[in-house]
Amino acid sequence: MPLTTADRTAVLTGAVTVEDAESLAAWLRGTVEPQVDLSGCEHLHTAVLQAVMAAGAAVVAEPTDPFLRDVVVPILRTQELAEPTVEPTPEPEAVSPEDTVTDSADGTAGAEGEEVALTTEESE
Repeated sequence: MPLTTADRTAVLTGAVTVEDAESLAAWLRGTVEPQVDLSGCEHLHTAVLQAVMAAGAAVVAEPTDPFLRDVVVPILRTQELAEPTVEPTPEPEAVSPEDTVTDSADGTAGAEGEEVALTTEESE
């Protein structure tokens, strides 16, 4: 079996395929500070890689496969150290009634009568 779990560590061995991705992802989501042991891993499907990256799981044992060790593990290690980069959404600016305009003779904006807010940038 390519995927076994114990405590906080998932042990991935042999060829870990797309069929293993969902069960690994579910385990990773339900585990506090998950870790992965890749020492016996020979092939890692990209869906499995994405699950490990999304969880920010720590790699506790590296694979012997040169590609996984030299290319994939550094990516996973970078992901472990990454800080969240989500910026707070700025508050929208208030629009006063003086800043609105209508686009029809009867004072309405189109068929539904919505007002249209104009925004202007001040020139220097």
